[in-house]
Amino acid sequence: MQKIQVTLDVSKLKGQTTERKYTTRDGEEVTVKELKFELVPVKEPKVIYDGEKHQMVKTHFAALVQTKEQRAAKEPSVFIGDGFTTVWKNEQPVIQDAEIVQDDNEELF
Repeated sequence: MQKIQVTLDVSKLKGQTTERKYTTRDGEEVTVKELKFELVPVKEPKVIYDGEKHQMVKTHFAALVQTKEQRAAKEPSVFIGDGFTTVWKNEQPVIQDAEIVQDDNEELF
């Protein structure tokens, strides 16, 4: 399974949260603050870091979810962060050919 690490710019998140209330089965009212954003794959992944054993590749960007009205008004997307994937470089184990030895003595065990 490949993981994506997301880094968000917190300064762009202020005032972007929404509040949602619901009632649990026990009758308790709960208030949740949420931030909705989309994680979009980039067209051309870019290697940010190239080390001996792994690479860090920018594979996604994060943008706030737009409403229908914002899309209709052609408002620009608010980019809030990036998504990175770590690609591990596989080291091939050295496999040595085994030497086949034939023994004339059949009483091995």
